[in-house]
Amino acid sequence: MKLLPQSLVAIACVVVMTSLVSAAPVTLTTEFDGSQSSAGNLFDVTNHGSAAVTLTGAFEGNFEDNVWYRDLEVWYRAGSYVGHESDANGWSLLGSDMLTSAPTPNTPTSFNVDNTLLISAGETVGLLVYIHGGAPRTQMLASSAQAGDSFSDNHLTIAAGASKSLDNGATVGGAAPLGGNTISGHRMWNGTIEYTVAAEDETTTVAIPEPASLAVLGIGGLAMLTRRRMTTARDGLA
Repeated sequence: MKLLPQSLVAIACVVVMTSLVSAAPVTLTTEFDGSQSSAGNLFDVTNHGSAAVTLTGAFEGNFEDNVWYRDLEVWYRAGSYVGHESDANGWSLLGSDMLTSAPTPNTPTSFNVDNTLLISAGETVGLLVYIHGGAPRTQMLASSAQAGDSFSDNHLTIAAGASKSLDNGATVGGAAPLGGNTISGHRMWNGTIEYTVAAEDETTTVAIPEPASLAVLGIGGLAMLTRRRMTTARDGLA
């Protein structure tokens, strides 16, 4: 049996397959020394790393200590919140939770909106954390800040933003509650964001013959099979 000349076999293509996995959750915290109360806080979160991150939906916030049941919502939009402080268009509800006990001011209070948000490398998203009011109100606490103030780690940056007063027309699960006044001055949201970072798993290399290679191999095999049959036929006639 003769082998096909190597010159007839095209180079096989190589496929490199990688899978993405998420590491254990990590957190980024701003601060918990707020004295500026409001119904909502607007701020930007930027992924300045080289890998995508996913917000897990777990947060911590800073709240006043009025004891009351309160619905808490987290909203997001692609790009900065700046210029969209009073425009509900483009905002999407990430999820909601309820505060069911009295928070302690300037102490982290956990909440979870039970939904995730992917932020690609280099992407900025605007966030709105809003607590629906009533009497008595439980409002959020933020810190006074300067333009450009931020908190960062190896992946995310939380920038100083703005505060929103109560939107009297807002309903839980309705449009983004941006009908209240935007409070002048810069505010640093007090809180923690939990997230995971995408990481490449092991790389697997698989060699797959190109269509040309498969065609050549098929023609060669057919030629050898035909030649063998002709030889057998001649031997039978002899």
